[in-house]
Amino acid sequence: MSYLPDIKLDRQSLNLVNGLYFTTRYPGDESIVVEKEDIEEYVEAVRKCKKAVDEFIQSRE
Repeated sequence: MSYLPDIKLDRQSLNLVNGLYFTTRYPGDESIVVEKEDIEEYVEAVRKCKKAVDEFIQSRE
């Protein structure tokens, strides 16, 4: 993330949601089905990433 060096993203959360759309949307060898039990984990990871981005934007205003 050299183009956004000041942003403080939680790497574990970012890795969890990275590519989630494609692996759940498109069928293929790498596709997955998200189970109901896992949804909250993904939602929390997205919230953490969004919070970091929001804080970065606010710090630039």
